[in-house]
Parts: sequence; structure tokens; C-alpha cells
Amino acid sequence: MFLPEGMGPDRVLRAIAGLTMFSSAYLAENVRGGLQSVPRGQTEAAKALGLNTPLALREFDSRDNPYFTSG
Repeated sequence: MFLPEGMGPDRVLRAIAGLTMFSSAYLAENVRGGLQSVPRGQTEAAKALGLNTPLALREFDSRDNPYFTSG
């Protein structure tokens, strides 16, 4: 096998699971922070136009919010 002596697949799988959970929590915090950076007025304007939440998030203009970048 390709693993060093004394290290079984169980230990490797636990390490992979731990790193995966850490990475997903870190990514979730980045997304949460990005969503919270949207100004309240911009969210209210989207609701006033009748946009649902996914459509409103997609339509936020990068010119009004410097935290979003257009790709």
C-alpha cells in the first residue's frame, strides 16, 4: 500500500473528513459574510420590485456594491 507504516486507511479517512468539514465551514462563513455585506436598501429595493431572494441576489449590481465582482 502507499501509506506509511502504522497509518491505516481509518486514520486517513478521519483526516480527510476533518479537513472537509473545516473547509466547508470556512466557505460557509465567506458566503455568509458576502451576503451580509449587501446594503439593506438594496435588498429592500429588490423586494419592492417583486424579486424573490435568489433572483435578487443574482441581480445585485457590482457598481453599487464593491464587495461583488463581475467575472
